[in-house]
Amino acid sequence: MSRTRERLIFAAILLTITVVYLWNISQNGWSNSFYAAAVQSGSQSWKAWFFGSFDPHNYVTVDKPAGGLWLMGLSARIFGFSSASMLIPEALLAVASAALIRAAVKRLAGPQAGLLAAAVFALIPVVSVMFRHSNPDAPMVFGMVIAAYFTTRALNTERSREAAGWMALAGAGIGFAFLCKTLEALLVAPALLVVYVLAAKFGWKAKLAQLLTAAVAVVVSSGWWMLAVALTPAASRPYVDNSTDNSEWTLAVGYNGLDRLLGSDSGGGMGGYGGGRSGPSFSGQPGLFRIFEDDQAFHVAWLIPAALVALILGFVITSRTAEVADATGWRRMVAVLVARYRALIANPAGVALILWGGWLVSTYVILAYMKQQFHPYYTSAMAPGIAGTIAVGVVVLWEKRSEAIGRYGLAAVTLAAVIMGWVLLRRDPAWLPWLRWVLLVGGIAAAVALTLGGLQRSARLRVGIATLALAVSLGGSIAFTIANVTTPKVGGLSTSGPVVPDDDKFGGRAPKPLDPKLAALIKDSDARWPVATTNTRTAAPIQLETNAPVMAIGGFSGRDNPITLQQFIDYTRDGTVEFYAESAKDKDKQKEQPQKDDDSKRVADEIQKWVETHYSSTDYGDLRVFDLSGPPKP
Repeated sequence: MSRTRERLIFAAILLTITVVYLWNISQNGWSNSFYAAAVQSGSQSWKAWFFGSFDPHNYVTVDKPAGGLWLMGLSARIFGFSSASMLIPEALLAVASAALIRAAVKRLAGPQAGLLAAAVFALIPVVSVMFRHSNPDAPMVFGMVIAAYFTTRALNTERSREAAGWMALAGAGIGFAFLCKTLEALLVAPALLVVYVLAAKFGWKAKLAQLLTAAVAVVVSSGWWMLAVALTPAASRPYVDNSTDNSEWTLAVGYNGLDRLLGSDSGGGMGGYGGGRSGPSFSGQPGLFRIFEDDQAFHVAWLIPAALVALILGFVITSRTAEVADATGWRRMVAVLVARYRALIANPAGVALILWGGWLVSTYVILAYMKQQFHPYYTSAMAPGIAGTIAVGVVVLWEKRSEAIGRYGLAAVTLAAVIMGWVLLRRDPAWLPWLRWVLLVGGIAAAVALTLGGLQRSARLRVGIATLALAVSLGGSIAFTIANVTTPKVGGLSTSGPVVPDDDKFGGRAPKPLDPKLAALIKDSDARWPVATTNTRTAAPIQLETNAPVMAIGGFSGRDNPITLQQFIDYTRDGTVEFYAESAKDKDKQKEQPQKDDDSKRVADEIQKWVETHYSSTDYGDLRVFDLSGPPKP
């Protein structure tokens, strides 16, 4: 392939991703209103932007570090806060990620593999959801891709000092990803560590020094912000949501880290929506096949079987070596394995398979067995690994198309993708019922043509068969990607495909507009926090619609204790807070599910009880509002 042709194809891929991902992006509204409210606050207050505060007066942060909100907040500050100004930067990160994936794959596996990897990445449905969303997953994945790119640069050099520099930049990429979603950013670390230990062109001492450089870069690039938070007096910054002790370190290691991975509960608020002591509540039980179940399957499972087939066959081809002589029995077996290992790491495509296949396998295993609070969209961290593995494996097989392993291997990859697509499309039989049959028939036809040597007949037939195989392999994923950009994706647990959630679990649908009378009261208030409420689920829609600061007393889950009851009473008396709002629906649920004796003491519950005891309420739609500026009940 000529350089000019490669560049034109690459430009076409990036242009297509840009157009598709920006298509009617405002239909997604605030996506996750929890994070959108924090972006709104960051557009009004630099302090809120830096700390990731939920409200512009910096009462409490969101439940993640601020890094995942910074780009959206800057865009909102420059262009004004809106759905578009918030979400367009996320979509552009998809373009940038695809470009970096292409560059990384190309360096080891060639231009065709690079182009295919960029295209496949953008066609994995979870990417078209999360890179058009206000959750911090898009910038986290971008940071992980940066780390993979610079690791590839280090693998490509024979200068030790230059390699150390590239690995420092790789560490900085993971550090940035850590500032978006803490320990989830480390999902890619095992793959990067293994490929560097196995394939870097240096002795063990040099490798160790370069890996230590990367580790130091991770600590510095993520730790500077956490240190800044720790050194800022608690009275001068917002309370760290869901940390239990107002510490970003506890949040990172506990609530966002080991609690989720191992299922322990450090008391960081896991139980806010049915998790915590009760275990997984969003996406089924841990297990080897979890990724193929529930909503996460529609997000990411389409190409996983094909990627695994491509990975295994790619390893077989790239580790080929000359026959081992002068050995028998177990010695011969060991000699063969050693020879294959040396051939594998000497082959740039083999190294690429270790990197991207390692990314796929490590993230798959960790997410599949994650004990607690696994959300389907976490699978966005798998997307680059799937794309890179598919691309490298397919190109390696294509280069061996004159051999049986190439022909049958390409047919196997095609059938694996088509059958998985058929299974997933069958789970939603009312949507495009004809599509799965078209893809299945086309996949069988392509597989037969591949196994019968159709690629060897003529250039025109070769292009036709390859185009058919790609189309049917990616057909289901393409269909869901199109559905994702033409269907509103609103809420914290947005799904892939044409289905719009019909419940409000975890923000599953757009919030209802406020009663105009209530909105007017809030906008006319001169209080520092015109409204206080138990948690951010109730607070976010109010703040987003009125552009008025809202105090979420207990943070995201309602379990945090940033203030005391007496402090809140003082706030009502000096006019710091004017109204208290509670969701009538949540109040009814509280009556049905009373607080357990072993639950930790919640100041938000004490405040709610105090307000209900001392003040009268007025209902505005789904909200019950107490006017704290008026006289208390006699």
